[in-house]
Amino acid sequence: MSRENRELWLLKATYPHLERLFKQRLAACNTSVLKDAKFPIVKISVGLPYGRGGKKAIGQHWAPEASDDRKGTIFISPTIDDAIEVLGVLVHELVHAVVGNEAKHGPAFRTVATAVGLEGKMTATVAGAELVKELKAIVERIGEYPHAKLNLAMHPIKKQTTRMIKMECPECEYIARASRKVILELGAAICPGCGNAMHAEIGEEE
Repeated sequence: MSRENRELWLLKATYPHLERLFKQRLAACNTSVLKDAKFPIVKISVGLPYGRGGKKAIGQHWAPEASDDRKGTIFISPTIDDAIEVLGVLVHELVHAVVGNEAKHGPAFRTVATAVGLEGKMTATVAGAELVKELKAIVERIGEYPHAKLNLAMHPIKKQTTRMIKMECPECEYIARASRKVILELGAAICPGCGNAMHAEIGEEE
């Protein structure tokens, strides 16, 4: 694998190659949506997409308004390392940058996406045959994607849960659990078997 910076590789692919592709494809269309479309200046990084569905997403575009320098930001997931797939994801996110995030995956997005060669479900596009040829040509010019795939299963993010305190009846050995906060505020539970107050070791969490 090359020691070239992967973000630099993504920028090389975008400027001028994908920029030229977008301008050529959009210039060939006569719809009003595309007449005003401008290719954006964006920052591109490799990183895990954020928010709902972020763990499954393989790309994400942040609007210029989210950044102090008023430039859009694109993130490409580190879970993919195939150069053509990466560029296909990058093209998808660049479409978002062109039409604006407020367009979501609606008609304006579809118009631009299909014009530049994306196919399939608009929320999960793939590069069509003609676009794949263009992307392969870009890879031939700038080299292979200098990135090794990250396996998220090797470091799962576990949802943190409230640790519960064990309460035990000294008479019938009935056991129940409650949070430390509840026990401190309301006291230990009453045993449903014998009616005695249950004992809780506040100093221990199990």
